[in-house]
Amino acid sequence: MKSLVPFLIFFSSIVQAYTLSRNHEGLEVKWATQNIPVQIYHNADDLSATQTQQIINESLSQWNANSPIQMSESSLSRNTISFSSDPRYFGPGVIGVTLLSYEPSNGNITQGNILINQTSYGVDRFFYLSSLPNLSSTGLVYLGDVLSHEMGHLLGLSHSEVVDSTMVYANFKGQYEISNDEIGAIHELYNVSGRGQISGRVVGGNAKIFAAHVSAISVSTGEVVASVFSEDNGTFSIKGLAVDDAYYLYIEPPKDLDRLPSYLSSAQSDFCPGVYVGDFFEGCSSSAKGSPQIVYANTDVGDVTIRCSVRLADDYLEDKLIDQSVATRNFSSTQNIYHKSFVSKYDEEALSTSAFNYTNYDEFELDYTSYSGDSSDYLNLSLTSSQLGSTLDFRIEVAGPFGTQVFTSGVNPSTLKTIYDQSFGLALSSTPALNIFTVRIYAKRISPSELTSEFPSPELFTQDEYKFLFSAAVMNGGELVRDNNQQYDDNAQCKEAPLAYNVSANPVSPDDFGGGNQISTSPSSDQIEAAPSCGSVDLTKRESSQFFPLLFSLFLGLALSFAWKAKITLS
Repeated sequence: MKSLVPFLIFFSSIVQAYTLSRNHEGLEVKWATQNIPVQIYHNADDLSATQTQQIINESLSQWNANSPIQMSESSLSRNTISFSSDPRYFGPGVIGVTLLSYEPSNGNITQGNILINQTSYGVDRFFYLSSLPNLSSTGLVYLGDVLSHEMGHLLGLSHSEVVDSTMVYANFKGQYEISNDEIGAIHELYNVSGRGQISGRVVGGNAKIFAAHVSAISVSTGEVVASVFSEDNGTFSIKGLAVDDAYYLYIEPPKDLDRLPSYLSSAQSDFCPGVYVGDFFEGCSSSAKGSPQIVYANTDVGDVTIRCSVRLADDYLEDKLIDQSVATRNFSSTQNIYHKSFVSKYDEEALSTSAFNYTNYDEFELDYTSYSGDSSDYLNLSLTSSQLGSTLDFRIEVAGPFGTQVFTSGVNPSTLKTIYDQSFGLALSSTPALNIFTVRIYAKRISPSELTSEFPSPELFTQDEYKFLFSAAVMNGGELVRDNNQQYDDNAQCKEAPLAYNVSANPVSPDDFGGGNQISTSPSSDQIEAAPSCGSVDLTKRESSQFFPLLFSLFLGLALSFAWKAKITLS
């Protein structure tokens, strides 16, 4: 017998770590075939057939370029993309629905149908579809943002908590472009060979930490490339990683348990006292403060502690946050000869939204005079901030062997989305003695209007700690030069959060699925209006305004919704 699993994805002007979809027996829900035919219906009210087809082709191309499972148009397929006003699926706030049928015995998907809401609500209509990618988050919703997200569910993925991930549960400009997080997830789900993994165990006090969000940040680019939630025994395994790169690990509490798989709903984070903070995997020694450890793929790092406060170097902390003067950090020629990293932080009162702070800034001296490598080697500098939830904009000045260069935030030409995190290459001199770089980093806060335009659901995905990761790495031909002498220390001897305690995952049974094909319990329509979240629909019992909790890791289910109260608002 096949089970029909309906998925709603709610966009709040908004739409796992990546999570993979599973049924109630823990089996992954995915396709057994390498090719998925899809029949397309051009029945959108807001867009022409030509516009619809062009946008669908773009989302299909995004996934087909990054997935081993290929989707293609077919006029005979039972898998469909269409536009609907069926009241069984849509009420105020629901913008897209994905329905999957799968075999309960093995989790193999047999049919998938994506429905886009075309219900008309007259003067209270809460969204219109747009053919322009730069108009998402403005009340017009770019169709491609919805489709790329829904296609991820069609392939077997659930929600993510990585900023800028297509599978994140809040709409933002550029969501149609597949991120590294989805690539890692789809490679894991369909067992793509040649990829690496990093494993370990998240701890605090005498406990193993459940549902900690562990992200792998590329040393090469400064981008979050994949992330997972720790199991209730604290273990984690980030898969689908490129083996020719290295990574920093960033550990933080989950952002919103209501929008994540229900087995995570029992997670706790008030261990410090107060909630533990996001911070990096560093060594235990005082000299390691503020310097994240580099981890290569196919490594078990052992114990990784959660943190009760951001760990900064003592001398740096005094200069930057106490004296509010220029904070300097010198990296000698023998200190991490290939790769250097440092975590910095600002006090809110030291920053404005109108101008960069030219008195309280960071200055790093990078000494590469001891490095002698290939003539094609170069130095890549990266600044990671927005992906950590920091709302900072930067001006970077670099003085090196070939003069001074200035770098500022860029703009995606397709979406007009501002790119605050930066990564750029610098030439190394063939005369090693000249390879000293002085980097000055000036910051300002992003304005509230920019936050709502550039970030998915700012209240969830931004924070008050104005921190960033600065990283320098030697590259060759686009690949990281490996440091074969790199070592790291686990945190078994320096566990923080003494109030931490063990928490078990929330048990999930077939009853949570209505016996396999029905969904039980639902939030009120008022809750849905105020707090867009994921849910599924009980087709046998559902009233027009009811939606049901989604168990992300057990079955596919997502709906993008707007926080809707007579007009579009952001939640």
